[in-house]
Formats: sequence, structure tokens, C-alpha cells
Amino acid sequence: MKRSFLPFSMGILFLILVGCAKEEQPRTEEKIEKVETMVMKVTDPVCDMELKKENAIHAEYEGKTYYFCSEHCKEQFLKDPQKYSKAEKVVDPVCGMSISMSVERTVEHKGETYYFCSS
Repeated sequence: MKRSFLPFSMGILFLILVGCAKEEQPRTEEKIEKVETMVMKVTDPVCDMELKKENAIHAEYEGKTYYFCSEHCKEQFLKDPQKYSKAEKVVDPVCGMSISMSVERTVEHKGETYYFCSS
């Protein structure tokens, strides 16, 4: 029994060492795509929609570029940029999305204000 156990355990040990020794090559192309995807996303300060920077409409305010999903959001921002540029974030109680407190979709209930990403 001991004789058969030793070759068996040596074989298992060999497989473990071979498996650990093989170094996986980094997937550089995938990493580059992932970083580009992360870098290229922006958030509309009016509606909090995440969008690709290359597709976004933009405007400058106090030396900073703000990106928008539509002309409507850009117009809303330009009417009162301070309202949107320094807006605090809250969580929509229905979907859990992080949104700006500057949204106009709110409900007052028992003295609390609830903010929603959509009507």
C-alpha cells in the first residue's frame, strides 16, 4: 500500500508544481480596451446619465468641461450651472442609482425628500 501511495502522491505533487509554474501571459489588449472604456466614460451633471465622452455634447464652466447626453441637458445646465456643478449625490430609493440632488423628480413623504432618476 505504501509503495503505491508514494508514486501517486509524487504524481499529484508534480502536477501541482507544473500548474503553479506556468505563468499566464498578461492580456495587454484586453487591459488597454478596459482602460480606454473607463477613461472614455463621462457623466451628465443634469440627469446623471453615464455616456461615452466621444458622443457627448459639452460646455465649459469655470475652466472645467461638462458633458451632456442632449442639448436639453446642456441648456438646463447653462441656465444655472452652479446648481449642477456642485450638486450633492443621493440614491434613488427604487433603483439604487446614484443621482444628483439637483434633479427635479422629488417626492416629499413624512417630512423626508426622496429623489428619483425618472418619473
